[in-house]
Amino acid sequence: ETGGASSGSFGRQEIYLVGQDGSATGILFVDGTNFHAIWATDGKHMLYSVADPGDSYKAALWYADSDGDRNGDGRRKMGIQTIVDKCTFATVTIAYCAVPREMPAGGGSTTSLITAYDDVYRLDVSTGNAHLVAIPAADTQMFSLSVSSDGSFLYYADGVGRLNVIRLE
Repeated sequence: ETGGASSGSFGRQEIYLVGQDGSATGILFVDGTNFHAIWATDGKHMLYSVADPGDSYKAALWYADSDGDRNGDGRRKMGIQTIVDKCTFATVTIAYCAVPREMPAGGGSTTSLITAYDDVYRLDVSTGNAHLVAIPAADTQMFSLSVSSDGSFLYYADGVGRLNVIRLE
């Protein structure tokens, strides 16, 4: 769980981490605005996106080992421009993300500014490796991603809310 963010210098935020028992577990310092995060099932790893002021406020995806008082030393830029709302964890270390083919300037501030179609990338957060795994047969934007329990299918909603599936393996 994440608590409120307080801004320090412009574009730098302090994210207060809260354990499942409600106790404070540390502070994560992030560079950028519009912080959003998802947690791995173990509650110790997260993906987050921020609008990167150094790159025209395009959304940038980051990984953080959020176990304990990490203060940002366990974070890694993933080299992917997408918002974390387009990602899902399949395992503790593997995530899949819908990545727009072009991220517009200011795209880190709102999903409505992102109009490009998406491709699917597999992220290994333990190594920082990301690679393209699927280009949907029809050009589409992808939302609400989830992976089947056996890891062989990726489900997503398209731009009009229809459920779609991609075989992963």
